[in-house]
Amino acid sequence: MIVDDNARFRALVRQILTTAEDCVLELDDGLRVSENFADFHPDWVLMDVNMKQVNGMDATQHLLHDFPAAKVIFLSNFTNKKLIAKGLELGAKAYVSKEDVFAIQNIIRPPDQHPGDHHANHIHH
Repeated sequence: MIVDDNARFRALVRQILTTAEDCVLELDDGLRVSENFADFHPDWVLMDVNMKQVNGMDATQHLLHDFPAAKVIFLSNFTNKKLIAKGLELGAKAYVSKEDVFAIQNIIRPPDQHPGDHHANHIHH
């Protein structure tokens, strides 16, 4: 699931991270994240922080309250240390700068597809 208010960025993320076999749900706001997660149970939720109605932090807090096993990665232009710490404290698996969107592949691919150490300086776990 890709949750971002920028349709072009959602399309870019979909192009970079998915294959023809993947089913990807796209949402333009955090408002219905939990509801859609309940219906589709995606493997990963890629969450923008700054959205109009319900921001990514609030949406993640609600999602992880309802579905503690959900795997969320924040994907944002906002990369100050306090915001990163807050996202990780909420339970996100990682916080990645939108400039480093390609780095998400190292997190979401199964280990057998990506041998070796996957941690990079621009990914915060």
